Amino acid sequence: MVTEGKNSPSIIDTILITMTEITANYDETWKEVIGDYFDSFLAFFYSEIYQQIDWTKNPISLDN
Repeated sequence: MVTEGKNSPSIIDTILITMTEITANYDETWKEVIGDYFDSFLAFFYSEIYQQIDWTKNPISLDN
């Protein structure tokens, strides 16, 4: 039988932390894809909107 100390995380805490880390990796990949291909997506599907954007200005990320 393994006893946990007052400051050691439970198995549930460890699983939740691991699941959160895995989810964060998926999130990072999608953010990279959107950043790399957003202008191409707009140009192809929404050419009118694409033409109205000043692409010389860098976008400001609202992600913390």
